[in-house]
Amino acid sequence: RKMEYPAEKLQVIRQTVHSEINKTEIIKKIQSCVEKVSSDASEQAMQEDVLQIMQEQGIVEDIVDSLSKQFAEKLRNEDERHRQRREDGVAVTCKSESQNKLYLVVKVTGGRAFLDCIQHEGASMPGDPGQSTFTISMFFQGQRVRSNQFACACEPTINETFLFEVAAGDGRDSKEEQLLQTPDQLHLILLCQKGAEWEAVAGCYLDWRRVLVSEHGRTSCSVEVKGLAAECAVTVGILDLVVELVPWRGKVVAMETFSTHMKVEENRFSERERLFYIYTKQWWKEFLQIRPSHSQRLVKIFSQDEFGAKWPVFSFVHPLKADRILESPRHAARFVSLIPYVQSSTTFGSEGCRREVWSSLHTLFSCKKGDCEDHALLLCSLLLGFGLQAYVCVGTKGKGRIHAWVVTLGQDGRVQFWESLTGQRFVHQMVNPTAHSGPVHIPQPPYPYKTIGCLFNHQSFYANIQPSDSVLSCCFNLSEGGLWKCMSPDALSAVRQGLVRWRLPAVAPALGRMDPILVSSQLETELRSSLIHYRMEMGLETCWNNQLSFVLSSALSAYESERLLGVAVSDDDFQQAVRNTVTSGNTFKAFPVQFVHCAANKIFGTCLKSDVCREIFGCRGDKVQHGLRVTVHIYPEDVTSVWIMFAVQYKSVV
Repeated sequence: RKMEYPAEKLQVIRQTVHSEINKTEIIKKIQSCVEKVSSDASEQAMQEDVLQIMQEQGIVEDIVDSLSKQFAEKLRNEDERHRQRREDGVAVTCKSESQNKLYLVVKVTGGRAFLDCIQHEGASMPGDPGQSTFTISMFFQGQRVRSNQFACACEPTINETFLFEVAAGDGRDSKEEQLLQTPDQLHLILLCQKGAEWEAVAGCYLDWRRVLVSEHGRTSCSVEVKGLAAECAVTVGILDLVVELVPWRGKVVAMETFSTHMKVEENRFSERERLFYIYTKQWWKEFLQIRPSHSQRLVKIFSQDEFGAKWPVFSFVHPLKADRILESPRHAARFVSLIPYVQSSTTFGSEGCRREVWSSLHTLFSCKKGDCEDHALLLCSLLLGFGLQAYVCVGTKGKGRIHAWVVTLGQDGRVQFWESLTGQRFVHQMVNPTAHSGPVHIPQPPYPYKTIGCLFNHQSFYANIQPSDSVLSCCFNLSEGGLWKCMSPDALSAVRQGLVRWRLPAVAPALGRMDPILVSSQLETELRSSLIHYRMEMGLETCWNNQLSFVLSSALSAYESERLLGVAVSDDDFQQAVRNTVTSGNTFKAFPVQFVHCAANKIFGTCLKSDVCREIFGCRGDKVQHGLRVTVHIYPEDVTSVWIMFAVQYKSVV
């Protein structure tokens, strides 16, 4: 294959070849070869004969070897010269970007004791119908990597490698000390796919720093992955790992130094944890002294994650900047609302009290579903990233159900609620029933929230100490000490900055990889096939009107815009297009519906539950023509908004 070289490198090659050939010993060898060739031959034949003799005597090989060494040396020098540039009169050497980079390599070489998978032994390969599969997702320092799928088995065959770039220290200490003082842990989640859905079944935190005491920065270990939520104390299986730092240029840290550092770190953690618990205990006592009824308010200071660890609630919030992935706060709200809602698992402590489980962002993105608290925490984190003053609210909605939502406070006093499960926004107008004498008509608020106990973000925590915890009469002036009791910013700052374990993974959403046009076309083809088969069983033929199908696109686009912007979008264009497309005297019916998945069988089955849709599917009459349009909108993490419209035009037969 012909190779292209830059002009400056090509000039170096030419000069080197010319110098090598002009050496005295090389010229003598070439002349000796020329003398052996007949002078009667043509010039081209002479050149070929000389080259053959030089190859047979090894002259060409010697020249190539000598040139290779010279090329390597000269090109290195030339590259170094070109890497130097002058900035403000000072010469600066530009080194390769990767020269000082360090990588953490985690190899999963096998698994053992996955007893729940015994039933899958001897099953078919991954991808076969009915076969359950595993995959592993790891997170480290803002980097998230997911493995290939592998079959569920008691001793699964795994050979997966994860690569992470390591950011450590500020350069003031030695490389080994910087790495030793890097507290970020690996966050591992084991996912199981059953059908089309992923379920997080196990996981663990892994402190990788033991490689620093191993020869060549490499160590092997076995880690227990425990169940999640209510099963967080149960070992699901064991993974065999090889952890390595590459390239390894440092010195091995003495075991005594390593143990001393880890002990000091643990003591520092325990002491700050103890001080924070003492502070919260005193804070809670003061909160109850204000008004005895405060004990009934929903003021949540701690929550449990999927691994059973107890965290301050504000540690679940991280300002996230989804740069160029989400365009605005409204896009963020729409994205969060499309993540399927599932009710959280609950555990019961030793005292018998009910504890809800809040998922980390890594787990939420891995299995793409969560409870209302998970949605609210994610939405609040994204809104903070957009520069809004956002807080997670904990309270109740209709029928006293515990709920979490988001509030944003404007500099102009505007208070706006964000419902993370639907993407809806509501402006809060405070109503003060005591401001008027006599009966007062209190309008029904547009939002479903009834009471509020507390609100928080990554920097603050406030408990509602107003006479009533009703949302309708709540004042959101957080600077007013008689309305809200806040925790000390210094206490919260100490927790955020000083406690190693209280650092939940701050995972930003990743760009979706699905092709919306391809997915839309494939799903539309599958649904067409389902409708044809359905009508065939009824003894009916199916005739498609492609123009009618295309006309439906504008309506689906308008529906998504309405959900995104929160305002009605005019459908005049769609109405006019339908009138122009449907034959005069024919009846037109359409059924729009939205889903958050692309499973054609489930979609068709759900549509059959609608009376209108069944009428369209089983339509009888003269010149029956069906239309179908599918539009899939892809959001980060491949979260989907799937809009579908079935339509039919026909002439009634009396």
